[in-house]
Amino acid sequence: FTQAAAPVSVWPDREGILAGLCAGRFRWDVVHPFPSHDSADRSTGDAVLDELRQFLTTRVDPDQIDVSGRLPDGLVDELRSRGYLALRMDAKLGGLGLSVANAFRVIEVAMSWCVPVGWCLAIQNGLGAGAYLPLLPAGPLRDLIARRVSEGAIFSDADTDPSGAS
Repeated sequence: FTQAAAPVSVWPDREGILAGLCAGRFRWDVVHPFPSHDSADRSTGDAVLDELRQFLTTRVDPDQIDVSGRLPDGLVDELRSRGYLALRMDAKLGGLGLSVANAFRVIEVAMSWCVPVGWCLAIQNGLGAGAYLPLLPAGPLRDLIARRVSEGAIFSDADTDPSGAS
């Protein structure tokens, strides 16, 4: 019987919130005081939220989507043309250039009206290739993805583990 070595932490002097929760310890210092939202940035987001609410109430019937199991024809194109599938991306790439806080607020409003539409926004903004642009070094791959994003391409990825859970 041998004891496994302790896991190596990227921040050896700090335990992250999830590791603490798994170990039965909640770290208040990580979540309190909760950061406040800058009023100018919040106003920018409020304008987008007002437009989104108007769009959703006039264009999206959540009950019909639940019954049919399908998004209305053309809806994804409308979401794209309004910048909702590129919330954090720069306007020159077809995005809205929102902050992280405002992007989460937009997704929250979409989810509260119609979960499938909210998932479209969440997946595209979180896992679409455009979300990776800030992480890519300058070069041909970044240029290709930036070009495709600006053309309105929709991206996603697929992965799974051996049990098929993802």
